[in-house]
Formats: sequence, structure tokens, C-alpha cells
Amino acid sequence: ALGWLPRWAAWLVPTSARNYEPRSVASGETTDILIFLMGEPNPTPEMKAAIRAGAEWLKSVEVHDKSFEMTDDGRKLIDKPGAGPLWSRNYDIVTGQPIFGDKDQKIHDDVNNISIGRRNGYSWWIASPQKALDAYAEWSAANS
Repeated sequence: ALGWLPRWAAWLVPTSARNYEPRSVASGETTDILIFLMGEPNPTPEMKAAIRAGAEWLKSVEVHDKSFEMTDDGRKLIDKPGAGPLWSRNYDIVTGQPIFGDKDQKIHDDVNNISIGRRNGYSWWIASPQKALDAYAEWSAANS
């Protein structure tokens, strides 16, 4: 379902963190790992494969024409032509779909359905993975 290399060591088990942080594939942490790996001056073939797969995954889950912004009803994901790309902070490790946790540990597939306190108090949709894709364009040219 996720379509690229596992993001955790085989001997570890993915787990949740705070009540509203379900076990997931996290696009922000994926970004940090990719940037770290691309900084290696002599990447191994395995590292190159992981970098390529990670960048392709980020490209495959980016969202356009949406904005996560303040409305009269708190922060919401809204239609906004030309906006993006954005990435969900968390993706289900089985389905690969965006997921959003609430204080009661319930998981939602629509950020607009979680409590206003959680919507306003957490970066559910982020733009930072674009940094990894920008770096990947340069890295890819040098590591073809």
C-alpha cells in the first residue's frame, strides 16, 4: 500500500506517540531522512534506491489546490485553486491514506472532522517535504 521501502528497521514495531499521533508514516520525518541521506558524499546503491523511492513516494502523495488555513471555524483544509503542494503529516501504514488523530485517540480520514483544538494546535498539513524534492532534483542530476 505504501509503495516504497519500509521506513523503520525490521526489528522495530511502529507505534503511536501522543494520543493524537497515531502510528503512521510521517512525511516530515521522511523529508528529514531524505535530506540526511542526500548529504552523504558517497551513497551506496541501497542508499540511492532508498532516496529515489522516498522522493517518488513524496511526489505520489502531494496534494494540490488545497490550503490548510484559519477559517471562522478554526483551521481547515479548504479548496484553493493553485495552492500547494501540501502533504499530510501522517499516512496510515497499511492503506497509505492521510490520517488525523484526536485527543480521544480516534483516527479520522478528514482533518476537518477532528476537534477544533487539535485542528488549531497541530500542523496536520505541511509544505516542508518540498525541501526534499527540491534537493532531490539537484541530487538526482549528480547521482544518475
